Amino acid sequence: MKIKNASLISIVNTLQKYSNHKLPQKISYAIMRNLECLSKDSNAYTKSLNKIIDDFKNYYVIGEDGEPLIDNATLLPIVDEEHKEDFKKEINDLLDIDIEIPLYTIEQSSFDYDGEKYSPLSAAEIYELQNVLCFKDVKGE
Repeated sequence: MKIKNASLISIVNTLQKYSNHKLPQKISYAIMRNLECLSKDSNAYTKSLNKIIDDFKNYYVIGEDGEPLIDNATLLPIVDEEHKEDFKKEINDLLDIDIEIPLYTIEQSSFDYDGEKYSPLSAAEIYELQNVLCFKDVKGE
């Protein structure tokens, strides 16, 4: 399946969020297998992001405490006005890169289980997990 780095990060964050929940084995296995599978691409993204951040370190806006100011929305350092657009472009270019991932999927029926022996999930949480784990690549079918 082809996705953008931005989607990769979203998928990894979702899977990590539920990786320690007690869930039926089919769901737990799919979460762990996908985290393992996506780790190489996730690590490459992180290294590239850190390189961009490091490349712009001379342009950070520094707070009164002597530390770089962090943008609360992106959790990235804030760079000065002169370099802000270049920094943003580099980050957006990285997020926009297409990658091919072999996402392991399961049937939606895997989420029809007795909730007493497993971690309770809200409808929104089930929907969030199903969006990742039950996705079928239409071109691949």
